[in-house]
Amino acid sequence: INVSCPNVEEGGISFIQNHKIFSELLNILKNYAEKSCSIKIPPLLFSYRKKVEAILEKGIKTLTVANTYPASWIDVNTERFVLWRKTGGLSGPAIFPITLNLVLLIARDFPEVEIIASGGVYSYDTALQYLLAGARAVQIGSYNFLNPYAVREIAKEILDYLKKKKYHSLEELIGKVKYDGT
Repeated sequence: INVSCPNVEEGGISFIQNHKIFSELLNILKNYAEKSCSIKIPPLLFSYRKKVEAILEKGIKTLTVANTYPASWIDVNTERFVLWRKTGGLSGPAIFPITLNLVLLIARDFPEVEIIASGGVYSYDTALQYLLAGARAVQIGSYNFLNPYAVREIAKEILDYLKKKKYHSLEELIGKVKYDGT
């Protein structure tokens, strides 16, 4: 469930920013917590601890980290916004290091959370960084538009990496790199 998606009826504010709507949504979702359910959080979640705690209290243990970043673009020739809604979601390699940091923080602060990392994966290296940071799975989105074989190629390169490093399973490297910073 993408709680960072803009709620058009509320002026474009994301569901997670409106405490009342976010709480109502979590109360509905707690009935499905035993099933496979993931909450996709926004990338610029400065009070992430409180939001993650609220999600965990409802029994949901899987987070997708993170949605696209809010961004705008102006055409200097027309002196107007390029996007008709004036803002949209930035994805791709530019967001990778920022999202990686959030994965590291959540993995450090909430080791019980199963993290699905999302954002900027364009190689086996970026996918592995998310796994080393504590993600249990990785989504590949934008890169599929550039390379329809992206998932297959990245999966093969990860398997090659595991063999080269003599890992017996992917599980051995998940969360191997810990973030001790604040």
